Amino acid sequence: MEHPSVDKAVLVPFTKVAAGILRFSDIEIVGVCDYRDERVGKKTTEVAGEDVEELEIRPLEDLEELLEEAEWLIWTKEVFDEDEHYLRWREVIDLAVTKGVNVYNMGRLHMVSQDPNWRLEAHKRGVEYFDASDPELYLQYLEYGMRAREEGIDAEVVSIVGTGRRTGKFTTLNVIRETMEKEGVDVRSVGTEPSSLLTGCEAMVIPQVLPMAHAAGTVYGAVKKLDEEYEPDVILVGAQTGVTADPLEVGTGRGGALAALTILLGSDPDKMVLATRPELRDKIQDAAEVATMLTGARVQFISVNGKGHSESEVRRFCREIEAEFGYPAADPLRMREEFEELVLDLLVPDQV
Repeated sequence: MEHPSVDKAVLVPFTKVAAGILRFSDIEIVGVCDYRDERVGKKTTEVAGEDVEELEIRPLEDLEELLEEAEWLIWTKEVFDEDEHYLRWREVIDLAVTKGVNVYNMGRLHMVSQDPNWRLEAHKRGVEYFDASDPELYLQYLEYGMRAREEGIDAEVVSIVGTGRRTGKFTTLNVIRETMEKEGVDVRSVGTEPSSLLTGCEAMVIPQVLPMAHAAGTVYGAVKKLDEEYEPDVILVGAQTGVTADPLEVGTGRGGALAALTILLGSDPDKMVLATRPELRDKIQDAAEVATMLTGARVQFISVNGKGHSESEVRRFCREIEAEFGYPAADPLRMREEFEELVLDLLVPDQV
């Protein structure tokens, strides 16, 4: 299954993944729908911040109208932690397929391809569908991983490491990339979110859907593939949850530290950037020590997700981090100039 080209789409529901697509992709978003009362009627900027395109979050009853304008329906919720999510997912996918609209499905382990009625209907109507959780998508990287163990990686690899959930890891990766590209650095990315290939990454690996024995090797293979195909200066690798998270955190479908450590070990980084938020201050030292012990790489700076805090509070937190832990810190959205300076310090002289 090849990754599709998505140009004009409707997003359902409005999640952090949907916000990331608005913030970092070139896709024309013709509308946003949600089935949750606390989201419907709000503006996307109210939920995600002023740096995303402002659209009204419309009720699911309006989806059929929006699909008239769209070429793709992007389902953005990965983990269904309530029965309602599954039922709404089926309702939304069914409407898109019967309306002849292509489907990009991010549901974790809930795949369009598993439903014979949808497959038949899609075939009859010429509808494309893409399941981001299909494990066969990532097997292409395994042979590269085996070769990487013998040949190594020429590019400098920078891995994002989290202290936990909601620490802005995806935003950190994308802002680092934007900053490097602005400086003329040839940079490529391995994303670990199901939207990664929609937002500029050249490779995507979702480790939670892979056999554990192959997951780290698959990440390493994705790094090797980009190294061979593009010969870049830098390869960025995304992250999930936190390296010291509870490994039994399975209810969220994120796999806790198991997924985080799989990505980290598979990326074999030269340098690391640690992402956190003020509420996880007590996780910073342990996360940095574990990541360094396992890889031999050093945390270069800390990226702070200051959502929900004032700019003055975020700046004070960053100063306190540097004073207590010795790592410079900045919020990639609130402190863009300072963050970009930290990114430039990542680069070796011949990359600037």
